[in-house]
Amino acid sequence: MLRLSSFMLSCGLSTLMFTTGAVQAAGGDPVHGGVLFKKHCNACHNIMKGATPDIYGVILPLQGIIGRESAQTKGFFYSKAMRDSKVVWSEEFLDTYIKDPKGTIPGIRMEFYGLESAADRQDIIAHILMKQDDNKQQP
Repeated sequence: MLRLSSFMLSCGLSTLMFTTGAVQAAGGDPVHGGVLFKKHCNACHNIMKGATPDIYGVILPLQGIIGRESAQTKGFFYSKAMRDSKVVWSEEFLDTYIKDPKGTIPGIRMEFYGLESAADRQDIIAHILMKQDDNKQQP
């Protein structure tokens, strides 16, 4: 009986750990995503409300990116590949893009080579969504 109880406890803990990991990965951790955004994205992107491209057309605001068609920010110098892609950004497509930008849309100018970790990508997306939601609530 003790053996069976140990086995059931072990299976229960394994299931709990697997399920918890899956839920966190699916939703992402926006706080960790903020750290990753600063490390990987902040040099070329801004997610603050009202942000505009810099005078050189290098800093691309990502405010409201989900649901928006690619290459729509006025004042940003998009590559021909990005202008021609006609992508509508979704969480799923953004995940694919962050994993391998140049493989997803060949010919883009972005100098980011991708992020392998699915959890890290989900965290960055959660951070972008959190900022997008925060910005909607502000006047």
